[in-house]
Amino acid sequence: MINKGDKAVCVLCSGTVVCRTSSVKRYFETNHRTFCEKSEPEQKELIASAIKDRNKQSTSMFKYVSKNCHTNAASYSAANTIARHGKPFQEGEFLKEAWLACVPSLFDDFDNKDKIIQRIKDVPLSRNTMKDRILKLAENVTDQQKVTLTLLLLYRYVLTEVLTSLNRHV
Repeated sequence: MINKGDKAVCVLCSGTVVCRTSSVKRYFETNHRTFCEKSEPEQKELIASAIKDRNKQSTSMFKYVSKNCHTNAASYSAANTIARHGKPFQEGEFLKEAWLACVPSLFDDFDNKDKIIQRIKDVPLSRNTMKDRILKLAENVTDQQKVTLTLLLLYRYVLTEVLTSLNRHV
């Protein structure tokens, strides 16, 4: 069991139970009866193997999320460039094709050229994706403008109050 706050997570099946000795013991006796029947060295080996597998899963999930983070960031960058230049949404697909055409020349001497090609292929640049990204970017800019205008109005009010207060004391 791995302690996660007030819960214990089973390393064998990822089940959770209240973190009390009696609850953990009962959980193992009911859900992992065959485990309880094994010798102590065998139990230790099974637990070590389960923890190792769990760590591998976490690492591979982190790599997957990290990779997607990079490709999504690249997709937003491409959408931003397309929007700034007023180009049609389908230009994203053109960009990908152009990048892939440049790879052999630009990265010929790189050891990880295949990884670069795969990353470019993984970047979502379809017309619909570009449209969605551009709309989200525009929404973000609109939200930033609203916050800035609110702050400007607040500063104007405070400045007016300060100047009025100074004029009264002169």
